[in-house]
Amino acid sequence: MRPSPLLPLILTVIALVAPVRAEDSLQRYDWKLDDTYSGAHMADFNRLRYEIPILMRQSQIDIAVATGLDFQEGWRHPILVRFVDGSPMGVENVLAYVELLTDGKRQAQRLNINLGAYAKEKFNFDKVFRHELFHAMLNDALEQDAQNLPRWLHEGFAVYAAGQGDQMINSYLSQIEAGDEEGFINGLEGPHGPQDYVEDYLALKYIRDRHGINSLQGFTRALVAKKGDVAGAIEASCFEDWPSFERNARAYSISELKRIKRTLRGAQSGPY
Repeated sequence: MRPSPLLPLILTVIALVAPVRAEDSLQRYDWKLDDTYSGAHMADFNRLRYEIPILMRQSQIDIAVATGLDFQEGWRHPILVRFVDGSPMGVENVLAYVELLTDGKRQAQRLNINLGAYAKEKFNFDKVFRHELFHAMLNDALEQDAQNLPRWLHEGFAVYAAGQGDQMINSYLSQIEAGDEEGFINGLEGPHGPQDYVEDYLALKYIRDRHGINSLQGFTRALVAKKGDVAGAIEASCFEDWPSFERNARAYSISELKRIKRTLRGAQSGPY
């Protein structure tokens, strides 16, 4: 029997489809809520145990729309949301924080909600939760490569995803005099402290404002595809090399701070 002339084509199609099917077959996880809390803040626990599932679902959607970091198929690694009464020294925010657990091969995360802090800061909870959730989502998408990302990217993107940027800018601008904006924007790389979160956020806002939301989402996808290569992802999504991006983002950030400072001064002076 003569082989079918379509056989090479069929084999080619199978070869092309097989990797996609292998990727689709990767195990995905639903996030889990630990409801075994028995500490000193039972009233807040009983409230949040019902509110967190709603907040979690909506926050994942909001983050996906804002950043392009999509979790419709679930988590690549287990994640547990749990309630605690305190937080360890050195965490970014005592209200909620992420623990990354890994032995080099397997990975899991815990998103901890500190009920002791929640009792004092309920008003700030939703945005802090989204901020920490973004960290967890980025850790999950990039796996081990997330640990090599620069601090400015982790924090700037988390501030952007949580919608904290404008409030943070207004708070920091109240601490500096007009004309000091250039010194305030001191570079993305190098030593990093809480004051740098504004510049980190504005670098991501620069991508959105100057290149469009599709470029920002493209940057996120390229960052994952390139395993955390920030310069490569910038070039692929914004068509700027890294030195140009640093220069342009800094100029944009200074200009934006001056614009907002003028707006705030006008609002404070009021009508004549």
